[in-house]
This record gives sequence, C-alpha cells and structure tokens, in this order.
Amino acid sequence: KAKGLYPEYDFYNRDVMSCGWTDKLGDFDVIYMINILHEVFSSCYCNEGNQIDVESGKLSVAYVIRKASKLIKENGILVIFDGIESLGDNNEMVSIIVNSEDDKHLLDRFQKEYNAYKISISYARYNDQLIATLSKRDLVRFITKKKWMVSRLWEDEKKESYQYYNECDFLDVLTTNNLKVLLKKTFNSDRNLWQPKFVDSCDAFMALEEHILIVGKNVV
Repeated sequence: KAKGLYPEYDFYNRDVMSCGWTDKLGDFDVIYMINILHEVFSSCYCNEGNQIDVESGKLSVAYVIRKASKLIKENGILVIFDGIESLGDNNEMVSIIVNSEDDKHLLDRFQKEYNAYKISISYARYNDQLIATLSKRDLVRFITKKKWMVSRLWEDEKKESYQYYNECDFLDVLTTNNLKVLLKKTFNSDRNLWQPKFVDSCDAFMALEEHILIVGKNVV
C-alpha cells in the first residue's frame, strides 16, 4: 500500500531482531524508531518464568540501537520515542485510594491478566476508604495499560511492557554508539486519563514518567 501511494520511494519489511536486517539498506540522514523498542524488549518472554526476561530484553534493545546507529550518516540523527522506566527505586511501594468499584475491578483484572510481569496488589480499609498498595513499577504499567483494557488490542497489550530503559539507560546506549544527545524530554501523557489520589505523597504521580523523546546525532 505504501509503495502504491509513494512509488518514488523504496520500502523494506524487515525484522529488527534478525541478524541481517540492516543488509543493503544504505545509510540515512534520519532514522525514526517510534514505539518499536518496547516491542523488541517484550519479545524476550521467558515461558519458564511466565514473564519478560528483563536482562535479555534490555540487551536486545541495545543490539537494535547499535545496528541502527551504523546506518546513520555523519551528522545524521536517530529519533526515539518510546516508553521509559522512572528513575529511582521502582520496587518502592505506593498506596492509592480506590475511588470506585470500577477502578477496583480494573486493578483486580490487571493483576490477574497482565502477563509481561507478575503484578502484586494488596488492599486494606482505612477510615472507610479502600486503599490499594503496589509498587511504582506496577502502578506505571497499570496507568499505561488501563486504556487498553477496554480495547480489542488488550490480548496483545497484556503481553508487553511499554517501559524497559530509564533515562540513564537511554543516555548510555546513545553515547556508547557515538550519538550526541541533542534533545531529551520525558513526560506522562495519561495523567489526564486517570489521576490516582496518593495516600503518602501528592507529588508521587508527577515523578512517574511514561514516555521519552530522545534525539541523538552521529558525531563520527
């Protein structure tokens, strides 16, 4: 379809996890990797552990970035937009107020159905309010996946993790591949969709980043 619309351009369908996916592609002024790398990370699913093999997933992401960086012309750029793991201790537990039965149902369903990681949520009542306690890691994934749980895409989304690298990981992998960082921006686009009320800190949600836009320039 793309070739039909733009016959003057060349289009290639390649598996970025295959050894020869960069063969005969030439070099480029700009390479865009938009919501690709979390798919690479999530493909490293360990059936024995029934969750993503984090170490293998991160190595696979580094491999794809390394291969892509070799296709960039001098002074060319690599643009990455994808998920990001928050800095700090993502195993830190946070407590939120469950405001409705619908939210309780979604939390329970997420804990039961999400396959990329093992999710742990506990509940307690305090002053007639239902409190859910879970890790920062699990909460960010719930926030990211909540909108997909009512979509036909949930069967695929529940097997993937949108988060894998933190900000430092992205900076390290770009500089390792001789890419000078020109732009770096992190943000959370789902804040307006669901804003949990935290028991411990009103600022906690602001620290939970979800996306990163990072641009690296080939300086070799």
